[in-house]
Amino acid sequence: MVIEAGGEPSGRGGLHVLVAGAVVVACVVAIAALLAGISAGDPDGPAQPQFDIDQLAEGAAPILIDNKPTFLVREGGNVWAIKAVTPLREQPLFWCARAQQFFDPLSGSDFDIDGVKLDGPAARGLDRYHVDVDDGVVAVDSSRVAPGPPIGTRSTRPLPARSGLVCADPVASPVAAP
Repeated sequence: MVIEAGGEPSGRGGLHVLVAGAVVVACVVAIAALLAGISAGDPDGPAQPQFDIDQLAEGAAPILIDNKPTFLVREGGNVWAIKAVTPLREQPLFWCARAQQFFDPLSGSDFDIDGVKLDGPAARGLDRYHVDVDDGVVAVDSSRVAPGPPIGTRSTRPLPARSGLVCADPVASPVAAP
């Protein structure tokens, strides 16, 4: 209730305060929902990044998904998303198309296209983000991370000779915005 200049209470002013308060509360709730990735019309959260599978090149391509460095890998109708940083140290990875391997130039760790650790001091293979492929549309959910394959997992890929392997065409993982 508001007391106007004549000293009489005004119900109308109280109603304005109530409505203004409700609008402020609704705005705060809406902003909190957006920050949490949930909106009233979409209980599953924000839309996942989607790609047309026919537009993805074969091999590994660097991309940012939800500002997270990622390599999106395609082999025919199969697609997976590799977290483009080394396990534990979170250092950027590189992709070598000729060798079909990811590598960490700082530690010397190598990983096959599936993320299996091949060589070096890494504690496990590369983590992956959840991927759904439905009717040719690829959706990546970077909030769902599967840990990389454990030490001792054997690669099912043909491996290049290890003597003097030098990548002539390294592709760096994308850099996330600060």
